Amino acid sequence: MRLFLVFFFALLPAHTPEIFADIIFSTSAPVNVRMFYQKPSLAVTASFSDPDRYMDAGQQAALTVEVYNTGAGKAYDVTGYISGEMPAGLTADRKAVLGDILPGVRKLITFKLQAAETLVECTVPLKLALTEKLGRFPALIDIDLSCRRDKSSDSPDPTVITTTRNRLSLRNDIPETASVDSSTVAVIIGNRDYDQSTYGRYDYALRDARAMRDYLMEMLGYNPETIFYYQNATTGDFNEMFGSEKSPGELIHYVKSDTTDVFIYYSGRSTVDSETMRPYFLPVDCGFGADDVRENGYPADLLIQKLNELSAHSVTLMIDSSFREITGSDQAGVDIDGLVGKIDNGVIFTACSGSGIPNRYHEAKHGLFTYVFIKSISDMIKQGKTVITAGDLQSRLAGENGSVPRLSRIIFNGYKQHPQFLGNPDQVIVEVQ
Repeated sequence: MRLFLVFFFALLPAHTPEIFADIIFSTSAPVNVRMFYQKPSLAVTASFSDPDRYMDAGQQAALTVEVYNTGAGKAYDVTGYISGEMPAGLTADRKAVLGDILPGVRKLITFKLQAAETLVECTVPLKLALTEKLGRFPALIDIDLSCRRDKSSDSPDPTVITTTRNRLSLRNDIPETASVDSSTVAVIIGNRDYDQSTYGRYDYALRDARAMRDYLMEMLGYNPETIFYYQNATTGDFNEMFGSEKSPGELIHYVKSDTTDVFIYYSGRSTVDSETMRPYFLPVDCGFGADDVRENGYPADLLIQKLNELSAHSVTLMIDSSFREITGSDQAGVDIDGLVGKIDNGVIFTACSGSGIPNRYHEAKHGLFTYVFIKSISDMIKQGKTVITAGDLQSRLAGENGSVPRLSRIIFNGYKQHPQFLGNPDQVIVEVQ
């Protein structure tokens, strides 16, 4: 006769996952045990208490986090932490204890925020991490907290909260690559906060710059000690890093001739002089009008000249912008082959053709070109490609089935954004060891 019994094993020590055993045995057969692991699963959502999504000077607010155990097992000793560097004038709770969370149970935690009257306008990148006794839950939420002194029209973008549910996040699944490459140098510029009376905000430029910096380090192995990162670069920053008409910049001191690989990234406003058709990058302190652009803008051809003076092993220049007139009905512009001179041993990628519009991909909260550029490299590495050339990338970005024109057409009612490329398609952009 066969007996069928179901046992529940309460295993020691405490705080271990529940395990059920289905046991079938008889007097003449060995015992067969099928183990069923009852796993917890935490769904996390977060919200900012202020309806306009800004942390204003003198304000009290809170980040509220709901944690819901959707699994079949218990989560033990769950604690939430807020990490990130707070600016002067802002204080916040850093830790909240939830304790054990049974299956089907929801718990709320609140991180209180207090802003002094001296709070400056800025975007504070914070991260919410959940820990559990058995170490099963990583960081789940990124928070770009927007702070402002007053409710001016040129304030930062409203607070953005991104969870792992956002399938478009560039933070998901960064491929692992080789160790740090000491022969790399990068300059990353994100120019978002122009005066509203001149050029206005360039949406997502800071998020784009941070994403590019992180991917250079984590995906491409760039040396973090030689990544020069600028949020809202001024005319002085451009001249100091790249050099002026009369003097060299700091960059040349970090580049070894024929050895160093250099990556330059720019997301921000650009324009072209309507009289001379000379293209300029626009620092955030550059005023409006042709005279001010000629005096305080940074000429694109000067940047090309300075990059050629480096005599680097390779140079990659990536521009999420468009060289066109900011005003005017004809919207004149120049393609990248209109830049004065080309980069020796280098390639140039730009977001669109001369008079085109570099679209913002609002669902992903990035520039469309930057998003596809990074995602394309990530996908190729995941697919096992160990050497990625400029031609490989250009094909993904703007080829017959390129992602940028296709996504642009879908998102923006038929408008096709066409990225531009100049240089040797065989230049290696990524080499995974």
